Amino acid sequence: MPIDNSKYNHLFVTEIDDIYNILLEEELVFLYDTVAISHHEKSFYKYNENIVKEYSRHHPILLTETIFNELRIEEDTEGRYEDFLRQFPLVIVLSEEDFPKMLAKIFSSSKHIFAKFRESAVICFQTFVDLSNSFSRKEDINDIMTEYHDFFDGKKNKGEYSLLWLSNILRWINPNLQIHFMGVDRDLYSIVYHCYFRHESFEKLLRRKAAKVEIMSTDSLLFGFAIQKSFSEETLKDLCTKYREENRKLLYKEVKSGIPSHHLLDKKITNDNFVLDSLESRIIVVY
Repeated sequence: MPIDNSKYNHLFVTEIDDIYNILLEEELVFLYDTVAISHHEKSFYKYNENIVKEYSRHHPILLTETIFNELRIEEDTEGRYEDFLRQFPLVIVLSEEDFPKMLAKIFSSSKHIFAKFRESAVICFQTFVDLSNSFSRKEDINDIMTEYHDFFDGKKNKGEYSLLWLSNILRWINPNLQIHFMGVDRDLYSIVYHCYFRHESFEKLLRRKAAKVEIMSTDSLLFGFAIQKSFSEETLKDLCTKYREENRKLLYKEVKSGIPSHHLLDKKITNDNFVLDSLESRIIVVY
């Protein structure tokens, strides 16, 4: 469902020119996943605290139209999502159909615009081999968009992949832009990791131009507060009670004698142990 700009222009930035100008001047943006927004909104509604705003500060929050539609804001009669998103100084919503318009701000010829758009689609959907190969043979933007929507009809993870696709477009718009994905479940982590951080060899990793991309979770956000000593131990424990899910496994590395392990662990950690291990530098939280 297309966004009704007249209805939400008080809440979101949706005009292409405005979005482009903002992104040119920005150094950091946050791509916010549906599950994370839902999780954080519930905590905000219950406790009136927003740790993502505490971290993101004045930097823009970006949503795709798919994320917007998944939130079903128009069905939210209590206006809870609007109240939550209103806490952020700047929220941008960009439709996937407008990705070529963003590229048109950089590339003058329609040939180059299409080539970069198709290239981004091929790269971002490479986990779906048949889909990616099909995109590579397309000769029209509308054909790619139609197949994209048809492919995800009734399938999960369209929102996560739409954010991945957006991130690739953003790197053309502003190559110096730092892009932080904000998620909660493992799907987003796996999708972004596969695109940006999975390499065939160590040598290939060193040769590859580093992408300014990070994947954040509620746990990694709280870990950041801990190592920066942003809050007292008591406050951190309180935030963990409000935001962490102890039954959700944590991706982390142990630190022994000051040396981080290369082994990635996937275990549940209680809130008390999470805070103490973070404050005493016994772990490094990955996601």
